[in-house]
Amino acid sequence: MLPRASSTDELSGVKLLPNVAMLQRQYPQLQRLHLFGDGLRPDELETLETVTLTLHLNALPEGMVFVSFPKHIALGEQLQIQGTWHALRYDSLWLYLEGSGMRSDSLLLVGEGKLPFELITTPKQAGEWCYTLYAIRSARDTLCAESIPISVRKPAPIRMLIVERAPNFETRTLKQWAAATGNALALRSTISRGKALTEFLNMSPLALERLSTAVLDKFDVAIVDFETLASLSAREQTALQQAIENGLGLLIALSEPPTAGQAKANDFFLGFLKVRPQKIKRVLQNCTACHLRSR
Repeated sequence: MLPRASSTDELSGVKLLPNVAMLQRQYPQLQRLHLFGDGLRPDELETLETVTLTLHLNALPEGMVFVSFPKHIALGEQLQIQGTWHALRYDSLWLYLEGSGMRSDSLLLVGEGKLPFELITTPKQAGEWCYTLYAIRSARDTLCAESIPISVRKPAPIRMLIVERAPNFETRTLKQWAAATGNALALRSTISRGKALTEFLNMSPLALERLSTAVLDKFDVAIVDFETLASLSAREQTALQQAIENGLGLLIALSEPPTAGQAKANDFFLGFLKVRPQKIKRVLQNCTACHLRSR
């Protein structure tokens, strides 16, 4: 292979390979390798995990010797940049992250040798962005400037199902939230005996008369009041149990703590209600929306 910082003149008569992948194709039975120069990247070393390496590496230079960051994140997620700065002597310097002309995060590094660091920021908009990681000793002494390209994508919308005995204020709040944020919401609300109102926001209508596996599979989270939950047919309870085991989030809305008998009758996922129903009631009543699952 061609070591970094080596010229072809220095390696005349040596077979040159452009990368580790070519090395493995040329020598699939390779068991031992002597490595000279500045070494390999972590991802290159991983491909050689079955090979015994003997290292003859150059001394680490001063400066940024390692930087790691995700290439893609969802809007609202933190961008975490981790790395290592190598100081040949005891030193102090500032690292700071800049994006769109504004400083996002900064850190003072003090010490000698390998100094790990982490900088964090949260992009405000989706799109393709390029941050710059600076290392400086003073306003007139910039040691390096590393580009940090990042793609910020819009998160997939939350798909929420609400099944309730009667319309309530919390549901209206959730409908307003879904309409404002572009998340999908389906609602089945009983208005009289044998009659139910259905509404759909940011999604196509579908039949909600029965909670089947096919219906529940279209949602990430379901909010069901306890009275409706207790009145589900055996087939609907089985479908709901299967959906929960497959990752569906469930939020149970309580008007009153259930009795021990009610909890026991639905103990495939309600057994915890027998322990501290008052505490759980307070927690659930304080919730207006929960994203319990991300696919």
